[in-house]
Amino acid sequence: MLAALEIDYDQELEDIRKVRRQLLERLGDKGKAKAYVLKDRAYKLRDEANLMRKSAALEKRPLTPEENARIADIEKIVTEQIEPEKDAWNDLQRILGRLKRQFGATEKPKLSPIVQRKLNIVLDSLRDDIRLRREEMDHEAATLEADAAIKELIGSAWICLHA
Repeated sequence: MLAALEIDYDQELEDIRKVRRQLLERLGDKGKAKAYVLKDRAYKLRDEANLMRKSAALEKRPLTPEENARIADIEKIVTEQIEPEKDAWNDLQRILGRLKRQFGATEKPKLSPIVQRKLNIVLDSLRDDIRLRREEMDHEAATLEADAAIKELIGSAWICLHA
């Protein structure tokens, strides 16, 4: 009897481990997607600046004041807005990665305020995903119940239509 309880306990721990890992992976994936969007935005802005520089170089002319202003704006946007945001998303991914490798850690990781906000964003998004999936499953359950009721009503008498 005691051996059976130990087996059940071990299985339950393994199940908890799997669920915890899946949750952390989903949170990490959401964070990774956010970081990718920012990385892509920074790439496009930097590409815009590089195209202005290359165009001026090909035409063997100096950059116009408007081009210089736009390049300065791009550099400011990237360094002051995009990079800090992307770094915060990357920090969140690193923390989630560490948590995936630990099991049974009792103390919460220390999060900076910006990383805590990022975590709250992905948690809210995951909650929405779960809510939507639950609604989908409820609808599917209702459909299955209706199918079962129809089958019970018609029994083995199936209606066939011929063209």
